[in-house]
Parts: sequence; C-alpha cells; structure tokens
Amino acid sequence: QGYDPRDFALVGFGGAGPLHANALGILTDAWPVIIPPGPGVLCAYGDATTQVQDEAARTYLTMAGDLSDEKLTADLMDLQVRAGDALLKDNIPASEHEISYQADLRYAGQAFQITIDFTEAELMEKGVALLTGQFDAEHEQLFTFKLDDGHEILMIRALAKAKAKAIAERKIGQTGMSLDECKIATSRFYYEGDWYDSTIYDRSKLSTGLEVAGPAIVGEMDSTTVVLPGYVATVDKVGNLLINPGASVTHSLNQQGSK
Repeated sequence: QGYDPRDFALVGFGGAGPLHANALGILTDAWPVIIPPGPGVLCAYGDATTQVQDEAARTYLTMAGDLSDEKLTADLMDLQVRAGDALLKDNIPASEHEISYQADLRYAGQAFQITIDFTEAELMEKGVALLTGQFDAEHEQLFTFKLDDGHEILMIRALAKAKAKAIAERKIGQTGMSLDECKIATSRFYYEGDWYDSTIYDRSKLSTGLEVAGPAIVGEMDSTTVVLPGYVATVDKVGNLLINPGASVTHSLNQQGSK
C-alpha cells in the first residue's frame, strides 16, 4: 500500500539532478518534472529561509495501556518548556513559537518504531488514544495490518519552531526575448543509441510562457537541464521549468494504452 509515483510531480534539484530529471520522469511516469530556479543552490536557499527549531525528548519505554492521559500531558508540557527555552536563548520571543509533538511507538516485540506527529489540541481531546490510533493507521498503511493492543511508547518529544517569515513570491515576468534570442550555442548529446543535435539556451533569459522543445539543453550558473527528444519544458510565472511529454510522446503512449 505504497504511493503511486504517477500521482505526483518530480522535482529535480542539485547541480546534477536536472541532468537526469527528465529520464527519471520517464521511468516513474511522474509529470510534470519541475526544475526550480537555481536548482544547484536550492538547499542553501532552504537553509537561509527555514524555521529555527529545537526539540526536547524523553525516553519512555512504557506500554500505552499503563499510561494515563494526565501523565502523558504533564510530561509533554515539561518538554515544551525545555524546547521553548532554547529558542528564547536565541532571542526568539515566546509569541513567535510554534509547538508540536511527536511520539515513537511500536507493537511490543517489534525491532522498529513509527513516529507519530500531533498537536496540543489533538492531545487534549483524545489523550493516549490519539497516539495508538494514529500509530495503528500508519502501521496499516505501511504494512497492511494492525493489532488491537500491545502498543509500546518508546520516546516522546516536543518541537519548538520559530514562526515562518513570509517570503515574497518571485515572478520573472516577460523579458520580451524570443526563444531564438535565448540561444547561446549548439551541441549534441547521446540518448538511447542515437546522437541528437541540440540547442543550448540561457535560462536567465527565458521568460514566462516560453517553451523549450527537446532535444535541448538549458544552462545556468549552478546547473544544467537536459530536455530529451519528444519532451517540452515550459517556463511558469516564477521561473520553474515544467517538463512534460510532447504531443508525439503522448500520442505514442495513448496508442500503446489502447492495445
């Protein structure tokens, strides 16, 4: 009972990810393949914009049936204070803290555990039953079965995050340049036993709505994107390259599906 990759889009990032992303999209049938702006520095961008976070944890090794709602709540509130203190030391006021909770559970005798996420409101409403119920649902999703009892709580933790700062959406707009004006060179690449003549485009010049038909290469400072023959990369309003099967590929797939 896993997830079908065809229900998702595929994101290619890192310096080398966009080189292989189109091919992985074909392998997984996950469309569109999304190449964000600056894919080679996406992790650095995430580090610069992520929420400051700290956590406090406590080992439990307790059977859920032996634990009262009051005991669980009191212990989590204590951990909340400890996690929040770390943010206060970083000069982040309590009014900007977002608190959430986790618990690691397993069925007694298992050698692995599953982490359950929950909020204070959910905890106050259901108590220990919240943890066992969520664990059962997740265990059934992952392993196709659940048990009625024997839940062991291994660890609980409180997570304190600084509230996320609003980040303005960056729209690239129209540069007024045609696709031909974005060309910087020509080259060839080898794909599935054949050589293909391809155009190299300067990504910084591509504007919203332009379509780059493969075989093509889109270059930028930190990465290179390969658009394979029969596929098309469209530039969206924030500068993502959205790679999808072109008309010829779609027609071929439809014919195969009708056989």
